[in-house]
Amino acid sequence: MAIKTHHHKIPSSSSPRLGRYTTQQANPRAHSRYLSPFIVSTIKVDNQHGYPLLNDEEQSAASELPFKYGPFVQSIKKRGLNISEVVCTTFSVGWFGEAKTKRTTKLNCFYKEGSVNLYVRPVEGITVVVDLDDQKIVEYKDRFVVPVPKAEGTEYQAANQKPPFGPKLNGAPVVSVEKGFKLDGNTVRLVLKLN
Repeated sequence: MAIKTHHHKIPSSSSPRLGRYTTQQANPRAHSRYLSPFIVSTIKVDNQHGYPLLNDEEQSAASELPFKYGPFVQSIKKRGLNISEVVCTTFSVGWFGEAKTKRTTKLNCFYKEGSVNLYVRPVEGITVVVDLDDQKIVEYKDRFVVPVPKAEGTEYQAANQKPPFGPKLNGAPVVSVEKGFKLDGNTVRLVLKLN
């Protein structure tokens, strides 16, 4: 988006120039505006290419698309995985200049069965590209089958760790020479002495 002209009138009072540039998406072009309570602005915008930020709603919707896509479901079955234990998430490939392309994002999928640390169990060999404006899969490849890493040894929560990495801690003694702190169960209170 390029600003062709920008006209503004400043009120006679010496009010501060508080304002914000915004980018709004509509049909699927992005439009820039300058908004301020003190300045009346008109921005004429040409139709050059540009992208607004990705939002949570469109990324969440894109992450659900593979589960309704027949070839993806078949790829998961081919790997012997339970599709209800597969999670897909968006990873933007970025925007690299003025080339006119669609707003797309790649999805990476992970297998969560048996582990809370799903990122160490990727479902590899599958490429899913989603058009965020149309909310549809525009590219799909199942190139090869790679075994999903085992769930054992992927635990990272401290409460579930075994020594030497996890709990088995003995409480350290707390000694306060000046009695500046008061311990009440799990609560530590600062005690101030006023003279």
